[in-house]
Amino acid sequence: QVVKTVNDELSLRNPNMMFVTLYVGILNLKDGSLLAVNAGHCPPVICRKDGSVEELTEISGPAVGPLPELSYSQYQSRLSQGECLLLYTDGVSEAQNERNEFYGAQTITEFCRRVQFAALQPQQCIDALLEDVLKFRGSQVQTDDITLLCLKRC
Repeated sequence: QVVKTVNDELSLRNPNMMFVTLYVGILNLKDGSLLAVNAGHCPPVICRKDGSVEELTEISGPAVGPLPELSYSQYQSRLSQGECLLLYTDGVSEAQNERNEFYGAQTITEFCRRVQFAALQPQQCIDALLEDVLKFRGSQVQTDDITLLCLKRC
């Protein structure tokens, strides 16, 4: 309901039909349950203790802002102790190298698996991923912002 209200309010003053993607989640720190809405945002990644990586590909609805009366569904997941939730903007997945290749969501998932994110502290995860994106990009100019958020359930 919150995302629907935000969308409706933004659409009232939006003659250029601008939009924004967003991910809203509530993580219960006691049992690790995650209740979330993904409004057209990049798929978050859960880094499991066993080294596996789960991409949360559920899309709850479109990006917010351009049109009123859009609906958004919520979904659930779970984060066990010692596991990480990684959120990122499209500036990460759409970073390009000199050959105009995109870094991509699959590369993010593979990198998290290879580096074993769940064994690291959140800041180490962010630093490692950012370093890999910059290395991939090389001398190519970054055309979009990069935002990373890593949460670890202790």
